[in-house]
Amino acid sequence: MMNSVYAQASRVIVWLGEPTELVSGYEYQELRGLFERLQLPGRSYESLLNDEEPTWDQGIASGLPLTTEEIVSEIPQSSKGASTLFNFPWFRRIWVLQEVFNATRIVVVCGEQTTSWFSILQANVSNNRSMMMPGPLNARVMPALFSDLFTITRLSNQGHFGYAPQTPVADILDIVVAGLDLDASDPRDKLFALLNLTQPSNDSVLRPDYEKDVSTIFRNFTRWWIASRQSLRILSAVHCSVGRTWQRLSPLPTPLQSTTRPSWTLWHDGKSAWGRATLGLSASTDYRASGKTKPDAALLYQNKDPSTLLLKGVLIGSIERIGPFPYFNTEATLSGYRKVYEKLFDPINHRGIFASGAQGSIGTISDLREPSANLIQDHLHAHYEYASQTGGAVECHPHCFFSMPNSMTGLCPSTAQEGDLIVVLYGGAVPYVARPSNKVASTLDVKVGRQVEFVGECYLPGYMAGEAIGNMEDNLEIFELV
Repeated sequence: MMNSVYAQASRVIVWLGEPTELVSGYEYQELRGLFERLQLPGRSYESLLNDEEPTWDQGIASGLPLTTEEIVSEIPQSSKGASTLFNFPWFRRIWVLQEVFNATRIVVVCGEQTTSWFSILQANVSNNRSMMMPGPLNARVMPALFSDLFTITRLSNQGHFGYAPQTPVADILDIVVAGLDLDASDPRDKLFALLNLTQPSNDSVLRPDYEKDVSTIFRNFTRWWIASRQSLRILSAVHCSVGRTWQRLSPLPTPLQSTTRPSWTLWHDGKSAWGRATLGLSASTDYRASGKTKPDAALLYQNKDPSTLLLKGVLIGSIERIGPFPYFNTEATLSGYRKVYEKLFDPINHRGIFASGAQGSIGTISDLREPSANLIQDHLHAHYEYASQTGGAVECHPHCFFSMPNSMTGLCPSTAQEGDLIVVLYGGAVPYVARPSNKVASTLDVKVGRQVEFVGECYLPGYMAGEAIGNMEDNLEIFELV
């Protein structure tokens, strides 16, 4: 219903607030300068509210979307004052997405100054350009999901640019992960507020239901996604959550988590950028640890305890020792590990995954950043920036290099412990780390081999392309994830 309300409105007013309440004197001058450059010609706030006739080109017209190369060559690298603009809380509110996505005419108001939505999008693209340049990520941009809802276009037979709304083509999982950067007073809205951006569905899981608690909502969604997509890709999303990332982000104790949250569910906290530091979350991952197998759909709903998840798989072994990765060892045997290690831990901050301004996997071009000419300065800046905001610091080279009793070695996330198990589960793109649980099995009518807590992904050479399924299928068992 709200979609049609915004779509039929003659104009939608985006009220950012009074700038003097949110920014310092220097930032205010930069912000004022930005709005003066982007000001709608001859239009005051009052006239925009009272005038019903269209007086400017919104830019919503047929046109060809600009390619990344065109954006790089034709949009300015940075827009002074835009970082202050994108710090306004409005850009982090999850429910405003439907307002601007469905609106046909948008006016952006900050204090007594106004501008168009296209000007805001252009400033965002400009700052995204600056994030591709070497050096610290000082610029601020819109959350990635905003960027994904609109495309910059070149208007037909005209030399200037415009924009067009576009329905995301990404899977609902990727949309929800991108939405982690947005704020919601009710955690359930981290899912519910994004449903209208996906293809319509009659499935009850995809209908807002505020009678169910937060844990039930995300637990049901995770199980539904596995069953409907026949994949365990969603399990990798746990690394987007606070305290579950591959990289240990602070020496401080991990915040206490809800006791009602199962270890295997997608959750509403965290950052989308952390999803870039995973092995199996991307739909285009090249890993195929479980070969062509798929989760047993019937088994997913067979357990009597809804807080657990039943999955078939094979046990590879256990972690005997965990130490730092030998980053400065140049032996050729470690070259494969090094590539994965740099993707997951970003030790020189090249990809900027753990910087405060980092963007997620949707609507970002951050991974195209040019290498920094001064890696030490960029590296130290990442440490300082993160520590100043969190009270802790990102480790340069954390303990993540594990060995097994059979002398095999691999990479594991920060939450892994010695004694944890390495398993390959049907439908999983990568091997996983699981921890033996002391809980009593809750599904007595199913032959459960082990009850485990889900820790996360792992990298184990020799088992990333289906080898476990081909060689160890006789050892197949059912794991109950709690």
